[in-house]
Amino acid sequence: MSFRKKIFVIFINLLFLFLILFIFDFAIYNKCLIEDEFIRNNPHRSYFGFYTSEDELYTDRGINNHINKKTISFNNINSKNFQRREKLQKGKDIVLFGCSYTYGTELKDYEAFDYKLQEYTKRRAYNLAIVASGPQHMLHLLKKDIFNIGVLPKIQPEYAIYTYIPSHIQRANSNVFPHPTDTNDLYLKYKLKNNKIEHSPLPFSFLGRTFILKSIYYDFDIKKNKNKIKLQDENFKLINSILLESRKLLKEKYPDIKFVILRYQTENDENNLYELPEMWEILKSEGFIILDTEELIGRKFKYSSEDTAKDGYHPSAKVWDMLIPKIVEKLNL
Repeated sequence: MSFRKKIFVIFINLLFLFLILFIFDFAIYNKCLIEDEFIRNNPHRSYFGFYTSEDELYTDRGINNHINKKTISFNNINSKNFQRREKLQKGKDIVLFGCSYTYGTELKDYEAFDYKLQEYTKRRAYNLAIVASGPQHMLHLLKKDIFNIGVLPKIQPEYAIYTYIPSHIQRANSNVFPHPTDTNDLYLKYKLKNNKIEHSPLPFSFLGRTFILKSIYYDFDIKKNKNKIKLQDENFKLINSILLESRKLLKEKYPDIKFVILRYQTENDENNLYELPEMWEILKSEGFIILDTEELIGRKFKYSSEDTAKDGYHPSAKVWDMLIPKIVEKLNL
């Protein structure tokens, strides 16, 4: 067989293999759509959109690309709510970390946590929350020195407030989150190695956009997380290390900063089964300031009530109206 024929045969075989993989991947995509009723009824992109979109910063590639390119703006790190007003000079700044709860999903700018906190305290509040994120995203921003890449103005924060929900423990250990049809890449992940926390890019991450790989990792996550009680110790060691390292990085830059964990409590939240029973006592003993929303307002929040936005899940504006005066009082802001 001539050299040209060999090249042609190789090309045809590769083309055939690519076609088979494409058909298989597209079939899995449709299977995932059937599983995800919300996405099926509210399609936000086509199949090929998962391979071309760069809009999800909670993924491994997404947040790294944005940081490395130094193209982070207040909008694309979900900090749309920050309002720079010179009149807000009463005290030192506040930085907010967390997921969609902190970001203000389903809320207008003036209804979100940071805006209302600014109005109440007359301090500048910087919202660095990322939708669908976990504590590892806060750590990643700090490791990349988010305060020193030309994104934020020069600030002197007195407090860092991280809003915690029980799902964050699950997210810290996830390979795919929330679902293969909700993301265009593998999830940002850290791991403990020799008692040190380090970034853990997944193998074959260049194939992370494929539904084949996302579905394999997603199924692995489900099987791993079935025994929540068994995972409690492992989960806590990871999230505790992430929180400790995050505080350490903040204190290296701002020695007097105080790190607050706002423990957001909701009724019938099964995700709290991931928590180690003594988790909060350990965090207190390590010097974290813990503010428990149940203790602040005398009850847990309820899903699908006045405590939630239209989606029945995320905090409503009324929630922040209830919490902020209590937070301000506790922290003497």
